[in-house]
Amino acid sequence: MKLNYEKSFLKSAKAVYEITNGLYNLSFPLDIFEIISKDKRIKLVTFSEFSQNTGTLYFKIPSIFGSEEAFHIRKGDKAIIVYNDSLPMNRLRFTLAHEYGHFVMGHTGVNLNKTFTYKDYYRRIAEEYEANSFASCLLFPLHIRYKYIDNFNIEQISYKYQMSLQATRIAIKVIRRHIHNGLNDYMSSNESYHPENYLSFLEEKMESKSDFINEFKYVYDLTI
Repeated sequence: MKLNYEKSFLKSAKAVYEITNGLYNLSFPLDIFEIISKDKRIKLVTFSEFSQNTGTLYFKIPSIFGSEEAFHIRKGDKAIIVYNDSLPMNRLRFTLAHEYGHFVMGHTGVNLNKTFTYKDYYRRIAEEYEANSFASCLLFPLHIRYKYIDNFNIEQISYKYQMSLQATRIAIKVIRRHIHNGLNDYMSSNESYHPENYLSFLEEKMESKSDFINEFKYVYDLTI
């Protein structure tokens, strides 16, 4: 099976644009709790609250639901995001944005009551990549990354946007690749147009070929 990473990245970038385009006066580091709480379809619940409300033993939550960090449960057009609030803050911010991305993009996820098939495995990899890309683009938007093209100081950017060093390095690696592929030709002198300019670049430069699945690990590790 093959995956088109450029297409998946564009999907994630568009989803972030649609979420943030109507949110004015955004400040950074982005308050991910506020962003998610404003979405009336979502309710945030800690592991402790989930344990108390459902009678599920706290220590069994990771093994039952497949994650020590967070997961979401969807019902119709609504969902709850259940998260471990003992995570380091940078990690928690990315994790919440990641789960929110799954919901916003309508990912199927894993049905724990059904057999996990070969097809499910590769679909899940694609969904994880999209959710990681969504989280990265939400916490450190593409058009804002462009402001740093003359000084990609990893430590300063990591501190300002409250992202881990590794997540910041990968975000910078992405925009450097885009610059190499001609991003500068699309960005106007008026910064207010940069969000749309960046999307236009992604749409027009999206690779038509699909990369083999064994090349996926080059861009997959966005979560840490």
